[in-house]
Amino acid sequence: MRRTKINAKGQVTIPAELRERFGIEKGTRINWKEEQGRLVLTPMTERFIHGCMGILKPAPGEPSAFDELFAERERERKREDLKYALLAGLQGEKIEIPQAGIRKKELAAAPRKRARRK
Repeated sequence: MRRTKINAKGQVTIPAELRERFGIEKGTRINWKEEQGRLVLTPMTERFIHGCMGILKPAPGEPSAFDELFAERERERKREDLKYALLAGLQGEKIEIPQAGIRKKELAAAPRKRARRK
């Protein structure tokens, strides 16, 4: 175990042996996190970045994470459109739902007619 001190500016010196072993050079970005009461630093070196590449790559035949996110957002949009269409219908408004779906701002921009009391 290596020991270092924190200087007056809150800086820590990483021993040269460890900097060489992990490829830490001047300007290397470091991520800090807490794990079980300990501070853990992870240098963002080229070696680390190459190790992370492809980690989110889907298995053959599975959709990518981006495709799943886009599909989920489309489902959410359809739910929102239906919810706002139902709310507009409950208020007595006559609305038409285009095939492409409706948006909140289209409903908000639609003029509202008030029922006259007799």
